[in-house]
Amino acid sequence: MAAIHVCFSSCGCNRTAHCVDWGRNGLVCYGACRAVAFYQPQQSEGPGGIVANLVAHEDRVNCVKWISMQDGGDETELVSGSSDRTAIVWQGTGTKFQPVAILEGHTGPVTALDALYCHNMEPGLCTTLIATASSDSTVRIWQREEGGFQYQQSISFGSGFAVDVSLAVLPGTTGNVLLLMLA
Repeated sequence: MAAIHVCFSSCGCNRTAHCVDWGRNGLVCYGACRAVAFYQPQQSEGPGGIVANLVAHEDRVNCVKWISMQDGGDETELVSGSSDRTAIVWQGTGTKFQPVAILEGHTGPVTALDALYCHNMEPGLCTTLIATASSDSTVRIWQREEGGFQYQQSISFGSGFAVDVSLAVLPGTTGNVLLLMLA
């Protein structure tokens, strides 16, 4: 009897603006229905392919972002935002990732997000900041603290909303984080 092998597998990307991100770790993560799919462009045994699906959201994944290491190392965390009004922080190595935090509080779908490791918030302290934008016309800021991520601040846009959000540390400063929004 002839051996059976997979010659093609496919998993479509959701049609939203911030739904794909390519990490330094060589993996492309993207929203695929209610999951985050991992695509590995290069594999030792042949062409690239889908290597994992992370399932925890209850509705469509709208945005994903690898949390980049400031030292240029491979990412070990990513965050995904969904129409279920949550963002999920995933942690792992290789293609084995687990949800470690669910960020709840928006009253509309999470449509854009950004995340940043901040080594200079306080001397000797490293933390992670996450900004989530939603169709509820708010941007929420989250900070990693003992026991997980804590909600820090909300910025309301009234009847407008942020279509993108970006976090950046100002060069040469300590303790300052600049939140850039495009409304």
